[in-house]
Amino acid sequence: MICFNCGYKIPSLEITECKLCGMKFPIKCKSCGSNNPVMAKYCFNCGKRITKEEVSSIKNYDTLSESRKNVAIVFADVSGFTALSERRDPEEVREIINECFNYITKPVYELGGIIDKYIGDCVMILFGAKYAHSDDPKRAVTCAIKMMEAIDRYSNERLSSDGLKLKLSIGISYGLVVTGGVGNYFDKDYTVMGDVVNTAQRLQTNADENTIYVCKSVFEETKNYIDYTERKKMIVKNKKNPIEYFMPIGIKTNNISNKKFLVEREKELKTLENIFTIENKSAMIIGENGVGKTSLVRKFTANNLDIKYIWIDCDPAHKERVNYIISKILHKILNIKINDKERIKRNRLASFIDYILEGFSEEEITRNNDFLSLIMGLERNAEFQSILNSMDYKNIEKEVIKQLSIFLKALLEKKKYVFIIDDIQWSDNTSIKILKYIIKSLTFNNIFILLSRYEVEELKSLEENQIIKLNNLSTEGIKKLCCSLLKVKKIDKLMLKEIKNLTWGNPLYIEELIKSMGRNKSFYIKENTAYLNKDKLDFLPDSIEKLILSNLTRLDEDSKMFLQIASIVGKEFNLSWINEFFSKDYEEIKVLKILTQQNLISLKTAFTSYEGLEKIYIFKQDTVREVVYNSILNKNKEYFHKKIAELIESKYYKELEKYFETLCYHYENARDDKKALDYYYKTAVKYKNNFRLNDAVTYYNKFINKNFKNDYRLINSLIDLGYIYGLFSDSKNALLYLNKALNLAKLSDNEYKIKLMISRIYKDKGDYKRALDILEDIEPRLRQNSKLYGKLLQLKCSLLFALGRKEALDTAKRSEEILFKYRDYENLSETMSQAGIIYFINGSIEDSIYYLNKAYEYADKINKLDTLMKISGNLGIINHSSGMVSKALNYFNKSIKISKKISDKQSYISSCINLGILYMEKGKFNKSEELLKEALINSRELALKYQECVSLTNLGDLMYEKGKYNDAFDYYNKSIKIAENKKLSLEKTTNYLGIIKINLELKSYDKALEILNSIYSTFKKAGERSSMSEYYINKSRYFYALGNFQDALTFSDKAINISTEIKNDMKKLQGLRHKGNIVKEMGRIKDSIKLYTDSIYLAEQLQTDYEAAKGYYYRYKAFKVLEDENKANQDLKKAKEAISKVDECKLSLIINNTN
Repeated sequence: MICFNCGYKIPSLEITECKLCGMKFPIKCKSCGSNNPVMAKYCFNCGKRITKEEVSSIKNYDTLSESRKNVAIVFADVSGFTALSERRDPEEVREIINECFNYITKPVYELGGIIDKYIGDCVMILFGAKYAHSDDPKRAVTCAIKMMEAIDRYSNERLSSDGLKLKLSIGISYGLVVTGGVGNYFDKDYTVMGDVVNTAQRLQTNADENTIYVCKSVFEETKNYIDYTERKKMIVKNKKNPIEYFMPIGIKTNNISNKKFLVEREKELKTLENIFTIENKSAMIIGENGVGKTSLVRKFTANNLDIKYIWIDCDPAHKERVNYIISKILHKILNIKINDKERIKRNRLASFIDYILEGFSEEEITRNNDFLSLIMGLERNAEFQSILNSMDYKNIEKEVIKQLSIFLKALLEKKKYVFIIDDIQWSDNTSIKILKYIIKSLTFNNIFILLSRYEVEELKSLEENQIIKLNNLSTEGIKKLCCSLLKVKKIDKLMLKEIKNLTWGNPLYIEELIKSMGRNKSFYIKENTAYLNKDKLDFLPDSIEKLILSNLTRLDEDSKMFLQIASIVGKEFNLSWINEFFSKDYEEIKVLKILTQQNLISLKTAFTSYEGLEKIYIFKQDTVREVVYNSILNKNKEYFHKKIAELIESKYYKELEKYFETLCYHYENARDDKKALDYYYKTAVKYKNNFRLNDAVTYYNKFINKNFKNDYRLINSLIDLGYIYGLFSDSKNALLYLNKALNLAKLSDNEYKIKLMISRIYKDKGDYKRALDILEDIEPRLRQNSKLYGKLLQLKCSLLFALGRKEALDTAKRSEEILFKYRDYENLSETMSQAGIIYFINGSIEDSIYYLNKAYEYADKINKLDTLMKISGNLGIINHSSGMVSKALNYFNKSIKISKKISDKQSYISSCINLGILYMEKGKFNKSEELLKEALINSRELALKYQECVSLTNLGDLMYEKGKYNDAFDYYNKSIKIAENKKLSLEKTTNYLGIIKINLELKSYDKALEILNSIYSTFKKAGERSSMSEYYINKSRYFYALGNFQDALTFSDKAINISTEIKNDMKKLQGLRHKGNIVKEMGRIKDSIKLYTDSIYLAEQLQTDYEAAKGYYYRYKAFKVLEDENKANQDLKKAKEAISKVDECKLSLIINNTN
C-alpha cells in the first residue's frame, strides 16, 4: 500500500498512520480489512465502496464532535527548561520534559478533563468538551491548583540536586466555544475555537511564575468553592476592554463535606485526634461493614488539611500477592501506578530517594534504592543480585524493614504524612509482618490508621497500636440519622422500631433501608414527622443482602452486569477490563453515570498507558461488592473468573509475572485446576527466586496438595521445599520433603542429588556420622569424573574435618580437580577454605594462606560475598597471628565491609572484635574502642551473649592499657556475669587474667594469688595453649612483684616456650620483655638488654609502635643503669618517637614525662 498523500510505501495493511507525513488511516474496510483515510469513498486496496456505517463507527477518545457548548479552557506553561538544557544532555532533557508532563497532568484525568494539545512547553486542557459536568469550571481550577502542587513536588524530588526548579503559569477561562475539526481536506485536527480560548491563552501569558489567573466567568462559577484574591484588571493585545481576572488562593475548607452523616462518633473522633496529636500511637479502627469506619477517618482528614494522606484500599483479590500493600504505599508516595513501565518506576524511585536522603552517602542511597526496588518488584542488577545470593533469608527480611524504616523516617522529616489502610484484614501476610515492625520503629511519628472488620491476629500484641471499636448506633443515634436522611424533625416510634429491628443500628443498612422504603412508599411525612405506612410492611426486606439487592433491582441490565463483572475482579477494577465483556452498542458513559450517582462506585485514579487512558474505579462499600458477588450463579462466577484470567493473559503477556497471584486467584475460583496448578508452581518459583521463602512455601504446598501427577514439577517442588526448610534450620520438615522427593525419584541423578541434600541436613544438625554414612553409601555408584561426585567430595571433606579425620585434606585435594573441570567455583571455594583451615590447625601457616588465597580467588570469580567474607576473616586471623599486620588489617577491613553489605551482623561483630584487638596491639586505642563498642552494641541488639562477653573482655583489656582501672574492672565483671550465666568457663577465667593484672598494679597481691590458684585447673582442663601462656606470664608478674625473681623467671620461660610453640609473636615479645625486667632486677643487665632488643625486633616485625615504645623505654632504663648515657638517650628518643604514634595511655604519660 502507498500513502496517497506523500507516496511513502506502507509496509503493512494494519498500519493506521503514515510514518513519513503523519497521514491517518482510521477506517477499516469490511471487505479486505485494510485501513483507509477519513475522506475515502472507495477502499484504496480492494476498490470496494466505504459505507456510511464504517465512517460513523470511528471512535477516538480525543476526537470531538462538532457542536457549540460551554467549556473550561486551561493553558499551563512550564518554565525552567532552558536552564535545565544548559546542564543536561539533550536526550535527558527530553526524557525529563516528558516525565514532567506525565507527572503534572495526572489531575486532568482524575477530574475528567482531556488534554487537547501540547504547544512547546505549554499544554492546553479542556473540561466539558468531551464529557460535560455541572462543575467544569470548579474542576478546571482544582486541576490547576493540583498541577501547581505536583510541579513543586517534581522539582524538589527530581531536580533539587542541580539547584533547579520548574515553575508553572496558568490561565483559565470558561464560556461558549465551537468544537470540531480544523485543517485541510486530508488531515484534520480536532479542537475548540472561540474567544474563550484566546482569553485563557492571554491570561496564561501574563501570569507570573507559580500563579494562576482565572477570568470573571470562572470566578462567578466557583466563588462558593474557591477562595480568591481581590479582582484585578489587565490590558492585552487585540482586546478593546481590559480583562478582569482573579487569582485562586485555595479550596474553601467549609466546602469539604461528608455526604454521609456522622452520628454518635464524637467520642471516637476525639480519641483519634488525641492519638494523633498527644499519645503518639497508631490507631486500629474496628467495626463491621457499614458501621462508619471510613466516614470517621474522612471526617478526621477533613479536620487536618495540612497533613499529606496516603490512602490504601486492600482487596481480597490481592490477599496472596506478597508485599502488595507495602508496594502500594511506596507507589502512592512516589505518585506512580503499579502498572507503570519499569523505566518510569526506576527513575522516579531513584530521584525521590536522592531528594529525601539528602546528606546520606552514595553507598547508603544505593542500598536503600536496591531494597525498595525489591519490595516494588523491579529488576535487580548483577551486583545487588550477588548481595542477595550471599545473604541469609532472615537477614534479607531484616534489611528490607530497616531500609523501609530509613526511607519513611526521612520522608516524615520532609513532610507530615498519615497512612490510612482500609480493610487491612485483606492484606497479604508479609505486608502485615512488615507493617508491625514499621509501626514499632516509627511510633513517635503518628503515621498509621488501620481499618478492619475485626482484630487482626498479627497486630494484637502491638502496644503502639490503639484499638478504636465502632459499635452500631443506639436507638437515639438511629433516630438522629433517620431524621437527617429524611430531613424531618421527628420519626414515629413504630417506624423507628422496625428500622432498628431490620438494621441493628448499622448506619449503612439504615441508609439502604431508607432508600428502599422511599421507592416502595413505605413511609409518609406529615407535619415534619415520618410515619410508617403499615400497608407496606410486607415489602420490607429482612436482611442486608436482600436490602442491597432490592436497591439494585431498579438498575438496567448493563449496569447490573457491570457490577457483577466488577465484583469478580475485586474491590478495585480497571474500567477497560470490564468493557471487554460488552458489545459495541454498550453505553459506557450512561452506565458509569448511573452507578456513580447511586454512590455504588467511584473513580479512584486515571493514568495513561501504551493502550491509552486507563481508569481505575472502586466499590464505595465492600459490602455491596460482596452481596453482588454472592448473588451471581456459581456457573457464571466460574465463567467470569476464567474470562478475566484469560483477559489478563492476553493483555499483559509481556509482563505476566506481575499477575501470577491474580491468575492463581481467578483460575482457582474458575475451578480450572490445571491452570491454577500451573500458576501456583510459577508463583512459588518466582517467590523462591525473589527470596520470599515463606511465601514460596505457601504456593509450593498449594501446588503439591492439588497435584496428583508425578511430573517434574512435583519432584522439583518437594526438593525446593526441602532446601527452603534447610535454610530455615527446620531439619524435621526439610527431611520430610526430601524423603518424599526421594520416593518419587526415578532417575539415578535425582536420587543422588536428593541424598546429598539429606546428608547436608544431617551435617547441619550435627549428626556427622549419619551424614557421612549416606555419602559413603552412594560414592561407589557415582561416576568419579562427574560434577555430582565433586560435590560429594566437598561435603565429605567438611564432614571428615568436623570428625577430626586425617583424610579430610586428601579428600579436599581430590575434589579440586573435578570441581575445577566443571567450573563449580562455589564448591571449590568452600573446599579450598576447609583445606586452608586444616593446614592452619596443623601449624602449616604458608600452606594455610596458599589454600585460603585460592579459595578467595574462586569465590571472587562468582562474587560469592558470604564466602569472601569468611575467607577474609580467616586470612585476617592467620596473618595477624603470624605477624603480617598490614595484611591482617586489609583482610579484616574487607570482612567488615562485606558483612555490612550482606547484613551478616554476627560476622560483622566478629570482624569488629578481631580488628579492635589488632588496633589495640598497635596502640590505636581510640579506633579500637570504637570497633569494640560497635561489636558490643550489635551483640546486645541481636542478643548474642557469647559475642557480648568477648567484647566486654577486650574493652576491659583496652581500659587496662589506658590506665582506667575502674572502667576495666566494670567491663571484666560484666563479662564474667554473662560467662557464668552461659557456662562459658574459659571466657570467665580469661576475664580473671585481666583482673589479676589490675590487682598487681594496685599491689593487691593476695587477691591476685587467690585468683591465680582458682583458675589454673580451668586452663589446664581446656588445654588452650594461648591462654596458658597468658596465665604463666601473669604468675611470673606476681612473683616479680613480690621480689621472688627465680620463680618469676621459671614462669616467664614457660610462657615464652608456649608462645614460641604456637607461633604467637605478640605473646612471645611480651614474655621476652618481661623476662628482661626480671634479669635486670637480678643484676644481669646485658642479658636484659639482649632480651629487650629481641622484643623490639619482634615489635617492629609486627608493626606495633606501642610494643616497640615499651621495648625502647625498658632498654633505656637498662642503659641508664650501665651509665651509658649516649645509648640511653638514643633509646629514650626512639621510645618518644614510637609513643607519639600511639593514642594517649598510661605509658605515653610515663615516657613523655621522662627527661
